[in-house]
Amino acid sequence: MRRQPAASQDPLAQKPEPPGSRDDRLEDALLSLGAVIDIAGLRQAARDALSAVLPKVETVYTYLLDGESRLVCEDPPHELPQGGKIREAVISQKRLSCNGLGPSDLLGKPLARLVAPLAPDMQVLVIPLLDKETGSVAAVILVHCGQLSDSEEQSLQVVEKHALVALRRVQALQQRRPEAVQNTSVDASEDQKDEKGYTDHDRKILQLCGELFDLDATSLQLKVLQYLQQETQATHCCLLLVSEDNLQLSCKVIGDKVLGEEVSFPLTMGRLGQVVEDKQCIQLKDLTSDDVQ
Repeated sequence: MRRQPAASQDPLAQKPEPPGSRDDRLEDALLSLGAVIDIAGLRQAARDALSAVLPKVETVYTYLLDGESRLVCEDPPHELPQGGKIREAVISQKRLSCNGLGPSDLLGKPLARLVAPLAPDMQVLVIPLLDKETGSVAAVILVHCGQLSDSEEQSLQVVEKHALVALRRVQALQQRRPEAVQNTSVDASEDQKDEKGYTDHDRKILQLCGELFDLDATSLQLKVLQYLQQETQATHCCLLLVSEDNLQLSCKVIGDKVLGEEVSFPLTMGRLGQVVEDKQCIQLKDLTSDDVQ
């Protein structure tokens, strides 16, 4: 980040961002989205994630479809306007940025602060989340924030994708366990007990998924192996990758160490090749000395 002149009155502008802090904030944001299991958590995680990666965030409204196919925000309660720039973004199914909302966008007090024109360094982002299966907009996020740098734009694109994944997960959980999501179980104590067991079991998996946004295959393997070692308390752990032609196995990472050269061997050798073919788990005792070597 470029250092501002000493005369600037903006305290944030006077402090250069520490190296790596942007990446840390992005990772934390994705972790929070990866742990979402209900609507309330989704709204909060989306707000926290966008506030973490975007500049000067003042307002985040998340609109989700209700039972009547309306896009509704719960905090504060209001409905997405039926016209104006916000609806334009919904119809085009593309993110829209503007220097403020027009009269047709303003329905009551919640959106009044976003009326155009905003300050030159501020903007309104209208972010539709598209459900590719139905071809329709499943949610809309409205953000009042500063102008984006190139790196912040990249972070926003990543958050958008993970927010959509989190939304799909919440919708799937609602369909599977509507009584838990809506808190309408007859036996409340048993429901809370079951819900706690569910979240304790799955939250770690969801958090791991939130971390797997790297484009580097080695980094992905390290994170997966670290998770497996922690959960299984294994002394050794490695990841064997099957080639696209299903002819060989390869290994680049063992535990927390990255090998200088990738190790590969044919699938026809030993019990490991049979595991790929049978798709059945085996234990270390099932391996021969040749397999281990």
